[in-house]
Amino acid sequence: MAMLIELGEGNAGFLLEGYERDFLEHHGIPKDKVFYAGAMKRAQYKEYMKEHGYLIAVGVTRCPEGHGMRSRHGQCIVCNPKGLAYSARHHREATVYVAHTKAGHLCKVGNSANLTDRFEQLNIHQYGGYADWVLLDSFNCLDAGRVEVAIHSRLARYSVDGEYGGRPESCRELFRCKPSVALAELRRVRKQLAPENDVASG
Repeated sequence: MAMLIELGEGNAGFLLEGYERDFLEHHGIPKDKVFYAGAMKRAQYKEYMKEHGYLIAVGVTRCPEGHGMRSRHGQCIVCNPKGLAYSARHHREATVYVAHTKAGHLCKVGNSANLTDRFEQLNIHQYGGYADWVLLDSFNCLDAGRVEVAIHSRLARYSVDGEYGGRPESCRELFRCKPSVALAELRRVRKQLAPENDVASG
């Protein structure tokens, strides 16, 4: 059964089908991350979605299974929902933080919806091979994953591999630099990218 919902500016009155509504509810995708592409071609809605932060396009060409919901890359997200979790994390409201291990002389830059739980897990599983992670600074913002990646890019020359759960692996969030360096980049990116999305002070 179809359902008429408001998807936001420019999308008013688009008719979502029952499976589309259920999919959005199941994956916790807010309506303001859904875009009605209409007659747009894939290249057009891909660029538009990237620019405006949309996760899902509806009203698009259906896949062989009959689904009309696609990612900005043109994939059917109903048939292939794996990439949706990363996209949702990249654009979610969360806390971007800098952590430090004194024993390992390392900094970590990440984002989390629950800092208390996150730091408990970091130390229980000895992220990077260390169990003395402490929070240095943080702030809440929209598009937290995008902000986190921007900080990673600025710290790329300090990037190192580490361990997680006692096993060597590429952690991708570890940096061998002074805490002051990581904190400076956190604050610089916050000032450049996050002012309009800043939802709380850390």
